[in-house]
Amino acid sequence: MRTHHTLLPYYAKQIGASDVLIGLLGATYPLGQIFAALLIGRLSNKFGRKRALLLSV
Repeated sequence: MRTHHTLLPYYAKQIGASDVLIGLLGATYPLGQIFAALLIGRLSNKFGRKRALLLSV
């Protein structure tokens, strides 16, 4: 499921991306997870775990 995250640096190098850009691309995934977890957590508290889980799938 996470192979895209593992292979992203190789694809980025092939199109000429710099090392800094590849690092930024790699950092966006965990940052997105943090914000999504906060949002889903609040929705879970407000509407219940079952609905929040259905939304996240």
